[in-house]
Amino acid sequence: WGEGAREEMGALVEKLDEAAKVLEAGRWEDAYGLFEEARRLGVSEQVDASSMWTSEHLRLFGVAAYKSSRSEEGLSLLHQACDLEPVACAELSVVLKDHGRLNDARTVLQDAIHRSVAHRHHSAR
Repeated sequence: WGEGAREEMGALVEKLDEAAKVLEAGRWEDAYGLFEEARRLGVSEQVDASSMWTSEHLRLFGVAAYKSSRSEEGLSLLHQACDLEPVACAELSVVLKDHGRLNDARTVLQDAIHRSVAHRHHSAR
């Protein structure tokens, strides 16, 4: 980890936080732009940024993409978030429902429930 990499990580975290704030303010287009910048920041050789992208960031990025009328990309990002974090699946199912994809929405929720039950069962041992 060189000095440059540490700075880059710092910049990435700031960018992700900023994007999340902008998204909360309902500025979808701006939030999407910031997430895009964050994604570019995270692709340098020195830094494996995927670890910095939490499922929450993916979920927010998905929402930003979706709300700024990039629905396919939004769905894809929400699917990724959902794979990491069952909570994000609720958002994905809402988006699918908005699209009239009721069966997909139901499937997503059922999968999420199965996963979180399996996870709880597993960690209860």
